[in-house]
Amino acid sequence: MKELMIFLTGLAFAVNVCAQNNYQEEQPFKEKFLLELNYSFLDADLKLLTMTKHSLWDGQDFGTLELDQDEIDSLNSFVDYKDLLHGLSLAAGMVLLDKPGNKWYIEGHLTIGLTRREYTVINNKSKTTDLIINSENISPWYGIGFNFRYHFDAKWGLALSPHTVYSFGTTKAIDDNLNPVVEFMDETRKNTFDLSYTWVNLLASFAHKKFTIMAGPGFYLCYSRNEYNIVRTQQEDGQTYEDTVISTLKSGTFINGSIQFDWRFNDHFLFSAGAGLSNDISATARIVYFL
Repeated sequence: MKELMIFLTGLAFAVNVCAQNNYQEEQPFKEKFLLELNYSFLDADLKLLTMTKHSLWDGQDFGTLELDQDEIDSLNSFVDYKDLLHGLSLAAGMVLLDKPGNKWYIEGHLTIGLTRREYTVINNKSKTTDLIINSENISPWYGIGFNFRYHFDAKWGLALSPHTVYSFGTTKAIDDNLNPVVEFMDETRKNTFDLSYTWVNLLASFAHKKFTIMAGPGFYLCYSRNEYNIVRTQQEDGQTYEDTVISTLKSGTFINGSIQFDWRFNDHFLFSAGAGLSNDISATARIVYFL
């Protein structure tokens, strides 16, 4: 990771050294609107922020138990929390600024799509998987993003790309090794989640003909909330026992090394692929059509 950051810093320095004041004006594309098909992947290691448990047994409310910071730190020391997402989305947007003689290019878009999620809790002490929660149904995925680019000359530039996406859903596809099934009780289990993922890439760019390659640091935050509910009903007398565990988590690191490749293979189509690497892994691939 250290070697990667040294390389990216050197690349950014090279952009400033090579940038020329005699910017060569390029003919802007006339298209102002765009449609995009996007595939996204995220494999994130999370850290537990808070956890509470509320119990309601046979009509008696036992209140809410909240873990203190020492207990949270202890869990984080030997438990891995992982979020794995695959998303497919459509985006619509427009070119906000792309004028002759102007070194700035600005584009914005809105995203709507579907994602499949797997949330996993792994106990490193016992080398066991305590909990796996899978998407029973594909969940909605919404987002907004911008691309800012500044051209030093015809080849070199800087790119700033802030994006944020949000997803939510409910599932009963749960493999729980922490809370065993009670044989003489009927039960239902479900998990409701909310997840947001925000990233900002600051990349040096180099263009040659229809190709552009970009590299630099990326900054990101993944935040999720899980509400896990277990309701057990005693078969003999119908008494119910309900436990609800709410946990909030966020990504353990916030910076990665990012790289992106663009290919504008004609006036209307652009293919782009990129990845971010650190403790977490993210990747995107998209095809953009300019109207």
